[in-house]
Amino acid sequence: AISDELQSRAPLQPHVEALLAGHVLPELEGAEPFGQHGLLRCRACWALQRFAEHPGLARPDRAPRVAAAVLRALGDADLPVRVEATSALRHLLASDVGGFDEILRPELPRLLDACFRVMREAASDDVVQALEIVVDRYGKDVAPYAVALAQRLGEAFGAYAAAADDDEEASMAAAQCVEAMAATLASLDDNDDNVYGKVEPHLAPVLARIFEASGDFIEYFENGVEVLSYLTYNGAAPFSDALWGLFDRLLAAFHGWAYDYLPDLVAPLDNFVSRDTRRFLTGASASGEPHLAALARVPERLLLPEHLARAGERDAVKATHLLLSILHNCRGEVDVYARTRCAPLVAASLGTALGPAPADSAAAAVKSPGQPEQPWRPKVGLALLDVWNSLLFYDAALAVAALDDAAAIPPESARGLLQKWVELAPDAAPGLGRKLAALGLSSALSLSPPPPRLAAARPALLAALVAVLGKCRSQDADDGDDDEDDFAVADADDIENSEEEEEEDDDDDDDAEQVDAAALGSGAGQSQLEQLRSQLAAFADGDDWLDDDGGDDEWYQSPIDEEDEFRHFLNALHASRSLGDFDQLCASLGDAGRAQLQELGRHAEDPARLQKRNAETAAGNGA
Repeated sequence: AISDELQSRAPLQPHVEALLAGHVLPELEGAEPFGQHGLLRCRACWALQRFAEHPGLARPDRAPRVAAAVLRALGDADLPVRVEATSALRHLLASDVGGFDEILRPELPRLLDACFRVMREAASDDVVQALEIVVDRYGKDVAPYAVALAQRLGEAFGAYAAAADDDEEASMAAAQCVEAMAATLASLDDNDDNVYGKVEPHLAPVLARIFEASGDFIEYFENGVEVLSYLTYNGAAPFSDALWGLFDRLLAAFHGWAYDYLPDLVAPLDNFVSRDTRRFLTGASASGEPHLAALARVPERLLLPEHLARAGERDAVKATHLLLSILHNCRGEVDVYARTRCAPLVAASLGTALGPAPADSAAAAVKSPGQPEQPWRPKVGLALLDVWNSLLFYDAALAVAALDDAAAIPPESARGLLQKWVELAPDAAPGLGRKLAALGLSSALSLSPPPPRLAAARPALLAALVAVLGKCRSQDADDGDDDEDDFAVADADDIENSEEEEEEDDDDDDDAEQVDAAALGSGAGQSQLEQLRSQLAAFADGDDWLDDDGGDDEWYQSPIDEEDEFRHFLNALHASRSLGDFDQLCASLGDAGRAQLQELGRHAEDPARLQKRNAETAAGNGA
């Protein structure tokens, strides 16, 4: 367009400004002899769109005139002029010059009414985009109009979606309606006056339609899931029957046609579990399937060995987050699920994800041409170990006992799980992964009496725990959370010394213990382990641990946030004193390990650290 040429040439800018001031603005202001023809008013609005960034419009004496001209055009008698005026409004609010958002702020009700009026009369995605940017620019100021916005957007979506098959413009407008719904909810920081409860009746029917089993509205699915995420995160709990109906539809959509959207589904599904836990545990779908059983089928569809080869790595990692959500939010409430479905799933999937590395597998050399490649997924493996650590923290005795059910978990899988758990603990992902590793190892060390599978491996567990917590502390220091000079000079006797201990019990010599001890302590598969660590180190470089939406655990909130891994570490040491093997465990660490153990003990008891943590916990609870 010639407008692009005009904007790109600096010598022409004064002439463009003269055109805007002498012809475009007067046409919209309606002064004689201008403003007599709708076509010219429509083109004047178009010109403002094209030159919204021109500095000539931003002059202090001209910007208010431009804003007033657009407001006048929004109420024009001719529909084409009003449509173009909403687009001009969108471009002016999006521009970086003129301060038009502040000039127009007092006119917010008028802007919303104008957009609503045009939406009723024309299926234009430009109009809905204008409404969306109005919501985005004015944020909290939009809150009083949120219910009206939700109602109008719901009505508009219904009208546009009905014509979407034959009208591409209507289809795009319908998509913009759902985006505007999400923008409206994003502008509401909290649930003052139960505003989410008031907008839900207008939005839930739209989402029910988007999540239909037919999949006819798949183009709106991602934005619909975002709207549901807002409703379930900020809305009052317990949730309404309508919202729980969307839970059922969402799962049905996943199993039917939305399999590839799992990463988007994790946030709202976690909200159902964490914010309305009682209904999740006791409720059922219309077909009678318990909500817990229905949700459990989602990660199983990606993580079971027969499915893992086809699942994307990011999707598989996200699937483990659903397992974390169940275990963290339903502690003590899902024992049967944890023992009979979750633990077997982790053992089987881990054997697949961290099975023989391609370079180490002798079978790879003789694999038949039609045989699928063995999936080797280090990140998925570490995510599954996060789930195993969560199972241990949920109930360590239950988790270890689940490994004894040979019908559910073959002995070879149980041994492989324990081996990789200990060997890869220091390689846990920064943040949530390291915290879960510390909690899982501490829970296992605190078991009294130690189960036969773990009794002889306790020195290896303590060494892994010290390594993990050392990395946790270093990460905190790198983030500026700790200061070396501020460590409390706690009495080393708190960690090193103990009261008179009982004679250590004789080791259990049964076959299972001997086999597990050998698996945990022999360094079996060292070549594979080094290969795993090499790949994990590559993942750790740069931002590879992060998803494109910010971070694997950035969104994640659960009761686990309030747990202090260093306090659980001290509890594990106190438990070892009671068991009588504290000195033996410390001796197994060597001089450097014992020094690090003492340092971690001082850090755990550091008053400054405890005060900071208590303040963060209080702030989180207040939020």
